[in-house]
Order: sequence, then structure tokens, then C-alpha cells
Amino acid sequence: SIQFLISNFLIGIGLFLWYWGTIPVSNKLHNFLYKLHTLTVSDTVGSVFIIFGLFVYSPHQWPILSVVTISFVLWNTIFSYLLAVRQIDKCRLDPSSSYLLSLY
Repeated sequence: SIQFLISNFLIGIGLFLWYWGTIPVSNKLHNFLYKLHTLTVSDTVGSVFIIFGLFVYSPHQWPILSVVTISFVLWNTIFSYLLAVRQIDKCRLDPSSSYLLSLY
């Protein structure tokens, strides 16, 4: 049915974004904060696509899927912000450790 096709298409886009976001992690040219940003954005958007795909597949589950979507978006945003602030503070306290931004 068309509902099943749309659901699988949205889930496929979400999975693609998950994997696409991991590519910069192995790239040595970018610093830690760039890698964290791309991974967080692609992971969040990919997860939202997957959740929307599940919603299309099973619309009667909208209450739990809505809570999951809101929780996941907030958690990912806050967690990545805290990691970035921690890394920046670490470099401010010890300027010689600023090379950490480029190693990870």
C-alpha cells in the first residue's frame, strides 16, 4: 500500500542521514566541534524522519511518537551543547591542550 511505501521511504531517509553523519567522524581534516555538530544534526534529523515514518506506518501511536520526538530533539541538542562547552572550557583552562580540538 502507499502508506507502507511512504513509511519505508521516510525510514530510509532517516537511516541514510544517520550513516551520512558518521562520515566526518573519521575525517582527520575537521576538528572535534565540527564533527560533533554534523553528527548531532544528522542524527537528530535522521531520527525525526524515522519517527515520522513510524507515525505514517502506525498513526494510532501518535502520543508516544510525539513524546519521543520532542524528547529526542531536546536531549540531542542539550547533550551536544554540553559536550561542546566542556571541550571549549577545557581549552581555555589549558591553552596547550587546544590541539585536542583538531585531534578528535
